[in-house]
This record gives sequence, structure tokens and C-alpha cells, in this order.
Amino acid sequence: MDTDTAHDIPNLVMEWGRGWSRSRRTERPTPVEGGFRIHVGDRGHRDRHIFHTYTLDSLRSWAERLDGPGQWIKVAGSQEEVREALPDHWRIDADGHYMTTRLVKSGHSLSPEYRMEVEESDHRLVAKVYDSADEEAASANLGLTGESAIFDRVSTSPAHRRRGLGTAVMAELADRALALGVSRGILGATNDGRALYERLGWVAVAELSGAFVPEGD
Repeated sequence: MDTDTAHDIPNLVMEWGRGWSRSRRTERPTPVEGGFRIHVGDRGHRDRHIFHTYTLDSLRSWAERLDGPGQWIKVAGSQEEVREALPDHWRIDADGHYMTTRLVKSGHSLSPEYRMEVEESDHRLVAKVYDSADEEAASANLGLTGESAIFDRVSTSPAHRRRGLGTAVMAELADRALALGVSRGILGATNDGRALYERLGWVAVAELSGAFVPEGD
């Protein structure tokens, strides 16, 4: 994958939100000042607010309004700003990164002991790799916005790691996106995942930080 060095962070964050909601099959994002809101509806993850443009005061104001179990705030910015702005009972999420790339045809193939299946429906693709016993070994989602391909939930089962399966599912989804006329990839990576994606040609363009109000059992 070639790098894409032209970054408009607000547009990138909004594209990521549209694709993320399609990957997760949530309600469509609702624009708010400086970003958007997604109603996720899960226990512990009721609503997610993502901001590309904000101040410490605006984050404090949002935290007051959203002060309920299962509320999340994410920003394209530093964890230190989130920690400074939000009250102590908000739990800081792990560091992350917005990353992007220019998709190119991969030519990647699986080793013979694995097979891959891809499901496609309503701007969403899900690639899954199975082993010879038909056990799921790796998977990844792709949410398509028309302009961008948002990679999400890339995972490999512990017993199948270090065999290139994560690379394989991402390559397959990239090829499918290209066939649909989409050439920009976006994802939100953890610190651990960032190193893998950088080896594949992805570029970190902004921090992805956040916090949430825990929801008890």
C-alpha cells in the first residue's frame, strides 16, 4: 500500500465515522459542533461522540451533558488533553491513532491450509479466514463511504498469529475496495496495531484518544 500524505483531519475523522458506523451496523452519525455522535446502543457503549475540532472548555461542557453510564468521548488529539478536560470518574481509554493509506492491488494469497470467505451487504464487507477444521482464524470488517474504505475489527486468533493472516484479510478487503472504485483507506489503530500497519505502508496522521463513563453489571 502506498502512503497518502494529503490529510484534512476534520474530513478524515468524519469519513472514519461514517465507515465505522457501517462496519458496526449502528445508526448513522449525527453531526454535532466539531464532530459527530453515533448511537451505538450497547451496554457500556451507549453513545460515542467523536471530535476533530474542540477546546478543553468544549470537552468539559460535553462531559457535563453526557455524564451517564456508557457514554464515550473520542478526540483527534492527545490523551493529556482528554485527561485534563474530563472529570475524574471518566475512565481514560487506551491510546490510539488515526491512520491512512492509498490502497494498491496486493496480489496476496493464503497458504493452502486456510480459506477465506467475504460477505458483502449494505456498504459493509466482512472477510473471515478459516483453518482446515473450519475454525475461524482471522477476520476484518470494512465500512465503505463512497470516498474511503474504513478498516475495522481486524483480529487474528492467538493460535494462528504470525502467519500473515491479518495482512491477508486486509489485502483482500483492499482489493475489493479498489474493485468498487475506492482507493483511500482509513483506520483507528491501537499502539500495538500501529507497528503492523506501518509495515504495510499506513501512515499515522493524528492521535485518537478518549474516555468513557463505565457502566456497572
